Amino acid sequence: MHRALRPLVALVALASFACARPKPAIFAGTGSGITNVAETDPCRGSAEPLIDAPSPLVPSVEPPWGARVVRVELDGAPSIPRALLTSAITTKPSMPLDQAAIARDVRALHELEAIDTVRADVEQLPNDEVVVRYLLGARRTIGDVVYRWKAPLTAGHWVPLAKGELYDPARIARMRFDLERNLVDEGHRDASVEERHILADEKVRVCFLVEPRTKYLVDRIAFTGNDHVAQAELLALVQTHEDRVNEPGKPLREDLLENDLLFVSALYYDRGYLSVKVGPAQTKTKIVGENGQLSVEIPIVEGAQYRIKTLRFSGFGPAATHGKLMALKPGEVFGRAKVMDGIEKIKALHRKNGVEVDVTPETTLDAPKGEVDVVFKVEQVKK
Repeated sequence: MHRALRPLVALVALASFACARPKPAIFAGTGSGITNVAETDPCRGSAEPLIDAPSPLVPSVEPPWGARVVRVELDGAPSIPRALLTSAITTKPSMPLDQAAIARDVRALHELEAIDTVRADVEQLPNDEVVVRYLLGARRTIGDVVYRWKAPLTAGHWVPLAKGELYDPARIARMRFDLERNLVDEGHRDASVEERHILADEKVRVCFLVEPRTKYLVDRIAFTGNDHVAQAELLALVQTHEDRVNEPGKPLREDLLENDLLFVSALYYDRGYLSVKVGPAQTKTKIVGENGQLSVEIPIVEGAQYRIKTLRFSGFGPAATHGKLMALKPGEVFGRAKVMDGIEKIKALHRKNGVEVDVTPETTLDAPKGEVDVVFKVEQVKK
């Protein structure tokens, strides 16, 4: 009686016994994964994820479920410790061939980070015993990494790709994005980074094509429309983060500047300018020699300064007591800091009595008169 190698065929879904990591079926160059244009230069390779499609599982005769397993073998992925692989397998010699157990083994092997594809086959022996064989495909590793740029790269918020680590298209894409973002943060506002790779000896050689372009530094930052607050007072609210950004001679970090403008708005609220509009920042660029300069203007529309017309309390607790804790009085210029201080005092008063409250101020503006009605809604927080 001859020996027959039979692929395991599940009654439910073939995918139970042949697994590959879900990735787009895109290939770089020829079937070997090496582009014809440049088989040795990764910088002339492909930008598409490099993967192997899983081997098709061709249905054959139904495996002899229940037959005695005499041997379990592992084929492929020689660089992965066998002890790690066998620890994921529950099918053992002397056990009956079980469809659910084989499916669990395939899933467990595939969940190992270093495994890319898994397939299970069964070989039936003349005495109606079987050999279970797991065919494994290991994930590729990074061969080397090249950065194509004339200047040395500076450290930043990007993690360099290392030789020997597992090839992961998502990891490479994140690094490419982080490297580009780092260059932009350093002032290279139009920087671009592209990734290319080739496959050689089952290792992926990666190249990052870095194009920094012109580096722009701040020439000046100025506020406009600030009739009632001094320029120096506003500029003091622009943080330079230890003299690294957002000042003359340093890169512009627009995301950090946008956050600083919230403090500018808060300063105006403290002084009664409740309808103030700050920003967004407007930039103008110019080239001086080989470098670029940025002129940054931040427009402000101050609006009217508001005084308190009425001050009322509603909801939980005694309104008269709440009013005494609020530093603001009718006729005074509205001040955000005083409002927040009064709210904290009201919360502390009730907290002493074991009650938590929320206090929400609601304002009604009368722009022509420059007056504001304020109602504080006090609500008990249910535990």
